[in-house]
Amino acid sequence: MRTVAASAFATPLLFTGAAPAITPDPWALANRIAARVRGPKFPHRRFDIRSYGAVGDGVTDCTAAIRTAIRACHQAGGGHVDVPE
Repeated sequence: MRTVAASAFATPLLFTGAAPAITPDPWALANRIAARVRGPKFPHRRFDIRSYGAVGDGVTDCTAAIRTAIRACHQAGGGHVDVPE
C-alpha cells in the first residue's frame, strides 16, 4: 500500500492495476432521488403569535408568546405558527 499526502492527512491508496469503475451519471442519480422525496404535510391549523400576547412594536419581548404559540401548535398535532411583520 502506498500513501500520498493530501492536505494535512495521509490518504491510503490501493493500486490494484484495475481500471476505475465507470460511475453512473450523477445528475440522473440526483433526479431519481429527488423523485422519491416527499415534502412534509402540515395540518391546516394556524396559530398567530398575536393571539398569544405577542406585540409587534419592536420593543416588547415576545419570546413567551412565541413559545406558547409553538406549544399550542404542537399539542394540537401540528399546523402553522404565523409570525406577521
